[in-house]
Amino acid sequence: MGKGQAAFGGRMIELLIAKLGPYLLAGLAILAGWFAARQSGKAAGRAEVQRKQEKAASESRRKINEADTKLAEMADSDIRDELRRWVRDDS
Repeated sequence: MGKGQAAFGGRMIELLIAKLGPYLLAGLAILAGWFAARQSGKAAGRAEVQRKQEKAASESRRKINEADTKLAEMADSDIRDELRRWVRDDS
């Protein structure tokens, strides 16, 4: 390969890069935007799941507190009667 052919090949590559460069940059920008949107969506999904779990835990604590209050207000005999409803009679 001669010196002229090498120069011609190098010039062709420069022309291709000059013509395709903006399209390559646009493609990379689109890819970067897609990736950023994907990551943002994942973070939002994790936050939503965490919010639902916290709400469920709060509701469970409220129900437990309600049951504890109800038990504290009941007499021992009433508690025993209530528990008998939940225990199977084996006799």
